[in-house]
Amino acid sequence: MPEELFDPAMVLVADDDTATRNLLSGLLKAQGYRVFGAQDGQEALDFLLTHDPAVALLDVMMLKCARPRRLTRRRDSFLSCC
Repeated sequence: MPEELFDPAMVLVADDDTATRNLLSGLLKAQGYRVFGAQDGQEALDFLLTHDPAVALLDVMMLKCARPRRLTRRRDSFLSCC
């Protein structure tokens, strides 16, 4: 089967450091993943509420995340880290 028939996995990369976010996103895209880059905790949460990525890479010390906590999925809702 041709590779074009497979839907690549979505990865969320959330980091307030642009260079780190771009590096990780570029590496993942080069491997065929679809990537969404979030620049802060709120943008990551907004994305998670409307999308279902296969994995989320999170910087736990992001801006707009003053009290960092692990994002936990419980059914279809996420706990806020902000």
